Amino acid sequence: MEESFTISPYFIKREDQGDENFIFAYDDENKIYRSIKLKDVVILGNLNEKIQVRDKKYIENMRKNFDPFLGERLIIKARFTPIGESMLKSFTNYKPKLIKKEDDIYFFEMTLENAKFYFSSFLKEVRIIEPQKLKDELKKSFLEAYKIYE
Repeated sequence: MEESFTISPYFIKREDQGDENFIFAYDDENKIYRSIKLKDVVILGNLNEKIQVRDKKYIENMRKNFDPFLGERLIIKARFTPIGESMLKSFTNYKPKLIKKEDDIYFFEMTLENAKFYFSSFLKEVRIIEPQKLKDELKKSFLEAYKIYE
């Protein structure tokens, strides 16, 4: 079922890592900012209203440092198998920012949604050390997938 809502669009941005275009907008009904894949949008109509600029500083920051996941940025600590390290080099869609590597632990900065999307592709080749919320979310997702194959 398609979701329908009214938005106030501010800009369209190409996200090169994911190779997709997004509309950054304010969802007037839910009172939140959204990042919507352009390919998912079906424009049903145009309202002849002037767009209200709500938080000019936030919007300009998003324009300069666009992140389609629009969440709080977290530090993710992860340990990879040798195969996982190889995968890390080749998985470029929505690849997180590597902050540092200490011994065999990688530190990334990214949103929780981006982390769930990115690290779920690694399956057993990565072990998330922190944050606990990401570990719980991935475990839940993997258990749901496991049940399909039981």
